[in-house]
Amino acid sequence: MPARFDITATLFPIPGTAAPDVAAVQAAVESGLSNFWPALGLPTEPQVGVRLSTEPADLFDIALELGGRQVPVPVIHTNQQHDDLPYRILASIFSNRASLISSEQLRGLRAQCLAIQKPAMPWNTAPEADWRAIAELLLQNGFSLTRLAACFENWTPGQTVNAAFEELIGELEMLRLRVVVHPAIEKLESRFPDFYQEVYESLGVILPKIVLETDETLAPGHFRLQLNDLILPVQPAPENNPDPEADCMNWLDSWVRQCAGWFVNTNLLEAQLDSFEESNRALIVMIREQWPTHQLCATLRQLLSERVNIRNLTEVLDVLLRIDGPVAVDDSLYLPYFPPVSRVVVMPPGAVTATANVQQLAGQVRANLKYPVVYPLLKGGVMPCYTFDPGVLRDFREGFFGTEIPRPGSTFYQLLRHIFDLTAVDLQRPVFLVPSGLRHTVQAALQPYFPSIAIIGHEEMPAFFVPSVKATVTLP
Repeated sequence: MPARFDITATLFPIPGTAAPDVAAVQAAVESGLSNFWPALGLPTEPQVGVRLSTEPADLFDIALELGGRQVPVPVIHTNQQHDDLPYRILASIFSNRASLISSEQLRGLRAQCLAIQKPAMPWNTAPEADWRAIAELLLQNGFSLTRLAACFENWTPGQTVNAAFEELIGELEMLRLRVVVHPAIEKLESRFPDFYQEVYESLGVILPKIVLETDETLAPGHFRLQLNDLILPVQPAPENNPDPEADCMNWLDSWVRQCAGWFVNTNLLEAQLDSFEESNRALIVMIREQWPTHQLCATLRQLLSERVNIRNLTEVLDVLLRIDGPVAVDDSLYLPYFPPVSRVVVMPPGAVTATANVQQLAGQVRANLKYPVVYPLLKGGVMPCYTFDPGVLRDFREGFFGTEIPRPGSTFYQLLRHIFDLTAVDLQRPVFLVPSGLRHTVQAALQPYFPSIAIIGHEEMPAFFVPSVKATVTLP
């Protein structure tokens, strides 16, 4: 019998509303998990527990623990009610899927791979860090952990895990998009051509052909979405929904945009490079000489995860040619700061130089692209935004908010509360302007709590764009 993996959700009642039905929430979460958990390929079965706290909701109405470890969940919106609790719990589990790979899970996965007797497999020499890195790459890009053994078939000692991963998913048939619906909405297919075009124009992603299937066992208004190997959590519309097709397409659009980077692989990229070679041979030859394809794919995925449109791929490639490689950023130097009156803040020296990685490289590309990054955020020729006080920026730089879970009374909790209060009027997508050297650090710390937040580095601002600072986040 498979081992159990504990998933515990604590619910905080919203003042002025009826307490949630704990049993109903737990049943709905268990039902939702039964849909997408098997596709993850984990060697355990989930053990769900839901309990009701006596403390009222403040910033959060859910606390979630995966394997005994608390993970981030988004702040509660003022219009949220208990009706969508099961979905929000499931979505938080899915968004924290890399946290499902505990040490025990990793040992189980490794044991499964080692049980496959194939000659000359270098699995025994692979360090644990590589096992974990490849497992996380699979889950974060929409692939089941059942592919871990196949991924290690492409791994050799000294090879990067990214290169092994790209070899595994390089074939076109690895990228899949599947929609299963009730027969009542099987005419959904007529909406697909416009959907393909909209995604390409707004993100530059060429989607695989959507496979549409019907299932009579599904209730009216219910559907399943599969991107690559993984089944995605959705909240079905009520049975009396007047337009179930539109509801299904809205969910498909939302998930495809969130997971657009899942539809990038070396095969697709090479095909696009080949198509450019006739008109711009010099660019493509130099790109292929300077940048390994697996590194290009990783950079494009990172840009897409940050909602950067890569449709003008030749412009992205041209930017990459002007970059010698991922450059570590020394963010202890001069940091432009944009309070109501612009000035320059000098941070004290001594910060540890950031390690060069794909996030750094994507940041350099963003800083050179400028207009495609910032233009979608403009309103009436200016960019309404928020900034951080230098003291808060210093705390971000020193890593105080990197791995901390915000608890009432903590500095991080106060910071999130201040951001929440300031941005309540445009919580749909608040924009923060920060020093470029800190952009990814700030984004990594805040995005789990504000999923729609946009963090813009100062170097990404074109000279003729005017930041309109609405407020500055400070701490007591």
